[in-house]
Amino acid sequence: MFETKVEINITPKLAKDFCAACFNYKRVKPIKRTRKQQIAKAKHMMDWHNHTSYEWSQWWHKKARKPKRWKQ
Repeated sequence: MFETKVEINITPKLAKDFCAACFNYKRVKPIKRTRKQQIAKAKHMMDWHNHTSYEWSQWWHKKARKPKRWKQ
């Protein structure tokens, strides 16, 4: 009488999620991966430029202010 048709579009993400559920392990959250990349970039910048804390704060936050001790 009624005919139902179910189609599932299997994406790589769905396949990985399915495997994680079957084999009982957690997947790395994208936010964690992003944070890891930020930390890696920060370490690279520190090694490459050997920033002082003031320069580093300027690079990390464009609107960072100079420390008060630098006031003249």
